[in-house]
Amino acid sequence: LRVALWTLWLALLLLLAGQSWIALSHELAVPGFVLRLFEERLAAAHVQVKFGQTRFDPTGRILLENVRLSLPAYREPVVVAPAAYLTLNPWELAAGRFELQRLELSGAVFTVPAMLSRSGQAEDFVRELDATLVIRDREVQIEQLSARVAGIAVTARGGLHLVPRTGPGLGSESLPDYFAAHYPEVCRHLIRAAERLESLEAPELRLDLTPSRTRGALASVTIAARSVKVDRPWPLVARGVRFTTRFPLQGDSPVMSPLTLTVDELQVGEVTLHAVQARQRGRLLPSQYS
Repeated sequence: LRVALWTLWLALLLLLAGQSWIALSHELAVPGFVLRLFEERLAAAHVQVKFGQTRFDPTGRILLENVRLSLPAYREPVVVAPAAYLTLNPWELAAGRFELQRLELSGAVFTVPAMLSRSGQAEDFVRELDATLVIRDREVQIEQLSARVAGIAVTARGGLHLVPRTGPGLGSESLPDYFAAHYPEVCRHLIRAAERLESLEAPELRLDLTPSRTRGALASVTIAARSVKVDRPWPLVARGVRFTTRFPLQGDSPVMSPLTLTVDELQVGEVTLHAVQARQRGRLLPSQYS
């Protein structure tokens, strides 16, 4: 009994010393098996990762510096981030599984590969991305997100359910699987959108996403621009433009969506209109979004 008591006290003292050391340390080495689990988890989704220094802070977050993500089909990295914070599920980690609970990105850049870009060179379409994402099973909760996407100042919040486009239901895609499968498709959408942005001055986009198990998310969208200039079918200048709508991100059946447009000043030829408002309901088909 005495030996057991002294052993217990010794264990408690060692535990206290270890906790004190962790509390006083600002930089701890990340265990090698954790990094291997991280690399293997991404490799299973056909995503290759490289990073510089790694640190583990007392709050349980892992800091990765100079993160570079690549896809097998492209030579250059598709995502570069100066810093990424990962928060893991400790119980899953103890069982040898890498389950990401929270992801924080700072200053990330997403690149359209040269193979997909019209110029034949890699182009940075998403810049200055700062985001905090909470991952829950197949749902991603966006606590905050800000970036410049093809020249547009974008902010987003809410949640997104990872629904595969190949069919209805929950599917089996995780966040890395979803990223690898849909990244080329997103790049093509961004390329097409960029061609229509030259007429917008200081555009802004705000997204409020409500998760949906069958639609991915219901998006409330607000687009604002200081001015819009159009030459065809007739010369037109609109100032103080604000457009709002709401629609699902995915799905095969058409949905009725409201569209509202307000313009502070609309100039058509020699005619100038003030405080213009337009409201319309339209049938939107998610599979044919442009």
